[in-house]
Amino acid sequence: MKLHKQILLFSLCTLFFACSDEYSETQNLAVDLDVTSVADLLTDEDKTHFTSEELLEMESLSSELLTAGKQLKSHNTIYIPAGSVDKIQEAIQAVADGGRVILNAGTHYNAGTIHIHDKRVRLMGLGTTELIVDTEATTTKGYVQAAIHMYHADKSSVINIDIKPKGDIGGTGVFIQNSDKAIVYHSNITDHEFGIMVEQSDQTRIYHNRIVGHPRWIASNLAEEVYGIMIVNGSKASVVGNTLSNTIFGSWLCDEDGRYFSNTSKGNFIGSILCNIPQYIPLKNGDIIGSDKPATNWVSMGNRSNDNLYTGYSITDGSNGNFLSRNASSRNGAYDIEAMGDTNFFGFFTPTAKNNTVILGTGQTIKDCAQNTTIRNANRGVVVDTGVDGCPD
Repeated sequence: MKLHKQILLFSLCTLFFACSDEYSETQNLAVDLDVTSVADLLTDEDKTHFTSEELLEMESLSSELLTAGKQLKSHNTIYIPAGSVDKIQEAIQAVADGGRVILNAGTHYNAGTIHIHDKRVRLMGLGTTELIVDTEATTTKGYVQAAIHMYHADKSSVINIDIKPKGDIGGTGVFIQNSDKAIVYHSNITDHEFGIMVEQSDQTRIYHNRIVGHPRWIASNLAEEVYGIMIVNGSKASVVGNTLSNTIFGSWLCDEDGRYFSNTSKGNFIGSILCNIPQYIPLKNGDIIGSDKPATNWVSMGNRSNDNLYTGYSITDGSNGNFLSRNASSRNGAYDIEAMGDTNFFGFFTPTAKNNTVILGTGQTIKDCAQNTTIRNANRGVVVDTGVDGCPD
């Protein structure tokens, strides 16, 4: 998705296993982690937007991570010693459906994509676990190449792993495809083209991760793409407690009935965008994917979006029925919140957002060019006069 030249100029002006060949089944490994339960990031009001099953799952994730190194030996758990080279795929193939592959604290290396296909697997790191995978961006490889690819792997998970590229920039950190209720929790993804991408996967849980993009988007004046979390197609996604920085869009949210809570976006072009991803993302099988529907009926609450070059929160490209409340923002280049009308702002036509509701916070600025936006508590902030500061063509 290429941005319009005038916007590019604006943005720059604004910016100044193992040592052995055998698997290890080790128990009572020390885990030194500062683990926060995802549920603790939510207020009582926030929790009403989640099912009791989801809240229990949030609690269980932190408990499992803290006790993973103390589990008894099991045929359904494989531990991989630090320093492993290309051992993870073998372990995933060997473990039974529903099993765990646990990477001992330290650094692990993989020559290409790690596939979690056609089974449920928990891929988990103990302590500080670094995974270096050799992948390339779509601009080089020609298609999405992921460090970890879940495919037909319902309820699989990636937990507590620092994912880094072998070279300067990697492809996609985690690609969740046709895998309902998949989880990415308490992981770091740095220097990738796309951090986490979700395609045709419902009820994805993206909890308490840190995604730091690659600076090529700044050096190239936004011509080279870098995004944090991308919900391409997948209803009822839960995106909670993540920190997203140094990307064009920290989060790019599409499809319907998602929840976006307690996330922090900073130092991006746009902190989070409710939008519609065009059909342009190439897959290895030759398919070109994009969103089937724009962001519809998302709830966005309790987030922070600061120091972004353009806006903190954007609603555009037909997005409708969304609700934004208690979202803090400051020091954004143009506006804290923007609801866009019909526009060519991104270099091609996108239709107006419509029927969205925004509860304005103290001191926030909002520019509303969209159709039938409900702005509550307008007296707390600043509603931009579009007669003076016109809507983009």
